[in-house]
Amino acid sequence: MLNIKSQKNEYRGFTLMEVLVGIAILLFLSVIAMSVFSNLRNTQSLNGSVEQIITVIEEARVKTLSSSKSLQYGVRFGSDKIVLFEGGVFIEGAINNQETLFPDSVEIYAVLLNEGGSDVIFQKLTGETDQFGTISVRSKKNQSVSKDIKIKSTGVIEI
Repeated sequence: MLNIKSQKNEYRGFTLMEVLVGIAILLFLSVIAMSVFSNLRNTQSLNGSVEQIITVIEEARVKTLSSSKSLQYGVRFGSDKIVLFEGGVFIEGAINNQETLFPDSVEIYAVLLNEGGSDVIFQKLTGETDQFGTISVRSKKNQSVSKDIKIKSTGVIEI
């Protein structure tokens, strides 16, 4: 009888190269996922801030139209906050001012109003404003992500 030994190379595990390739693929996918989620978070933060701005502007207009306290109301726009105020003139630190702060990732970078300045004040009875124009909001982390809020002379808001 012939005695033939069969040689089987049985490897039970992964080679170093296979492990490194697997780790590289996982790292690549993780970086892509983090980038996508970061952009999504920035966009959601921007959208939330735009909704806050619109809500405050509409609140000022509604309060003026309803003659709440028989006063006009307006909104002051800053880079990191907006302030709802009573009366025809903004007074810093007034007790009735209502500040709304933005997240650190969002800013108002341009306030282009008809009469200049950074205040929009609504007129009694009509809800119109002489300070119509555009408020531009953007993400600080990705400045190409931005939105414009247009305030018409009628007081109506468009995005």
